[in-house]
Amino acid sequence: MSEIEEQDQALWPKPSPLGSAAALDAMASIAAPPLAGFALATIAVVAQSAGSFRWPGLCILFCAATAAFLVMSIQYGFTARAFFYSPADIGTWWPEASDDRTRQAWLKAEHEQHHEQWRRYATRARFAYNAGVIALSLTLAVLAAPPAGAGQASLRWVAAGLSLLAAAGTTTTAIRRTRVLPRARTEEP
Repeated sequence: MSEIEEQDQALWPKPSPLGSAAALDAMASIAAPPLAGFALATIAVVAQSAGSFRWPGLCILFCAATAAFLVMSIQYGFTARAFFYSPADIGTWWPEASDDRTRQAWLKAEHEQHHEQWRRYATRARFAYNAGVIALSLTLAVLAAPPAGAGQASLRWVAAGLSLLAAAGTTTTAIRRTRVLPRARTEEP
């Protein structure tokens, strides 16, 4: 462990919960892109066969909202990632700072500012992702709703209802979790 890592280790900002940086990376770079692609592809399908859907305009609206929110999530996630690094990263990139207390203080202050920027962009990314997933759930409900005279209408209505339940559950979870990521404790217990 370098001197930079050892110096005031407990006072360096940490993500809270500790896994939130990895979760943000997975959300913005693994989960959101294919979901946004699904929404964009669905717009093309609905536009070409509007008669197969009960509310094609509403479906396209929800698909567009899904894609827009998920793309925002990707962008915020990439921006957040640029501001996330550890004291070990600083030690690797600035090994000469281990002998310079002034530089160590400056690097620590910069890390604190960057950590705050990471928290803000991570919160925006999570908000946009949650909004996109809620819009996706609503898209599925509108897609499943049968047009007048469709076969197996009751099964399609059940599918629409299940999608609305998923939207409600996703919304509840998003409301409970959509807040600024909390600051981790900087002191040891």
